[in-house]
Amino acid sequence: FCEGLIITLANLLNNPIEKLINYSYIVRAKQKLKQYPNLIVIGITGSFGKTSTKNYLCEMLKQKYNVLITPNSYNTPMGITKTILENLNSSYDIFIVEMGADHNNDIKKLCKIIAPHISIITSVGSQHLKTFKSIDNIINTKYQIVQYAKNNVKFFTNTDNKICKIYYDVTKCEKFDIGTSNICFCKIDSIKFGNKITFNLLINNNSYCFKTNLLGIYNIYNIALSVCVAITLGVEINKLKSTVEN
Repeated sequence: FCEGLIITLANLLNNPIEKLINYSYIVRAKQKLKQYPNLIVIGITGSFGKTSTKNYLCEMLKQKYNVLITPNSYNTPMGITKTILENLNSSYDIFIVEMGADHNNDIKKLCKIIAPHISIITSVGSQHLKTFKSIDNIINTKYQIVQYAKNNVKFFTNTDNKICKIYYDVTKCEKFDIGTSNICFCKIDSIKFGNKITFNLLINNNSYCFKTNLLGIYNIYNIALSVCVAITLGVEINKLKSTVEN
């Protein structure tokens, strides 16, 4: 009993100290970000597809820019802060941040550290329902990546996902969607499965054929989202096609 009581008391004493240390790291990270006013910050969230989209987008943007990404699944305040403090420097043009959420307002907290210039929601489902308590809480928290972004944020999402379609329709900022509908900014079309998956992306009345070794329809959505962002940032379409194929 005494040993358990000692452990409990130690935890009670350590928690405020740990929170204070974490807060100091966050303050330092925010101050460091201010040193790079020209850095483009891209935030990615969603119920699934975050890490894949982050990695695909990084490879595409590296064809034109020097890109820093949060490693592995460093998608929490401390993971993002650690990346900023240890890795960010003046050589980088773009910082791609995976933003995870298990509880209400998690994305809002992350946006207070790094308010994105470009916000991406890959898809929204019922993952983490146990901690969020309701699907509405999931929906509201994921959309915070747009609500608490920079004032001139550009929003990208997959409108084949019903919840993301709702986001897209109500969003007033500059926005771009991918999906299989004719009205999408970037329409996915003519998917063919073989040794490689081939598919077309229709953008601004132009059709571009892509090939990939990656399996699964979900990867086509993640690739299309990444291509859509890369095009708006001026990466040449032929470089994107070769990057996807490789």
